[in-house]
Amino acid sequence: MYPFNGNHNDEFKDTFFRKREKYAESLTCKEQIFSVELLSNLLNKMKNGKATGLNDLTWEHLKYSHPIIITILCKLFNLFVLNSHVPESFAREVNGSYT
Repeated sequence: MYPFNGNHNDEFKDTFFRKREKYAESLTCKEQIFSVELLSNLLNKMKNGKATGLNDLTWEHLKYSHPIIITILCKLFNLFVLNSHVPESFAREVNGSYT
């Protein structure tokens, strides 16, 4: 292994950006089903004080979280649609019912 220097840094940076471009292209969805605006509006319509889920999170956690959380959820949900797959952990069975 070579010691760190500016040339290696530039090589690693170039490699990163080349790989990042390919990665982003494969995840790009031309038609988004979910938008940040849609998710924000849905969250704002949810009533406060409801019971928590399996992870002890309430709607208020999402409503009052940093806006980047809504952006991440939007991308995640669009990837679910794009790949036609929702992970099993999104429908865990608890006491005979799915949440």
